[in-house]
Amino acid sequence: MILALLIVSILLISCDDGGVEPVRFGKGEVPGSVPADFPVPPHGVIGATMVDTINHRTEFSVNVESDLLSLVQFFTIGLVNEGYVVDRSGSLGQTTWEIGFSRGELSGTILVSSDGGGLSQAVVSMNAT
Repeated sequence: MILALLIVSILLISCDDGGVEPVRFGKGEVPGSVPADFPVPPHGVIGATMVDTINHRTEFSVNVESDLLSLVQFFTIGLVNEGYVVDRSGSLGQTTWEIGFSRGELSGTILVSSDGGGLSQAVVSMNAT
């Protein structure tokens, strides 16, 4: 019995991550792991966010009153103006567009979709924690 308690105690201590949550979910603000100069539409509403420190991933969504191509143009120009490289950019259908970007070790994608009625959403995913 004492041996079992000792083993469990050792396992619990060795699994302690120092109080850091491996995955944090949020809503309403751009995660702090996103570079300060990353382009975010000024009138966009930040939706769901996720920071995964184990897999080095940050994701957030932003909803914008905009058509698809205007939002794609905003991100493309904004990324280039801030020193990011647009590695790929292309339509995935009538209502969806994907942009791949990088800058140094940072890389990611922006998946832009539109409801066709003037409301669009961008889901940004990058290797930042």
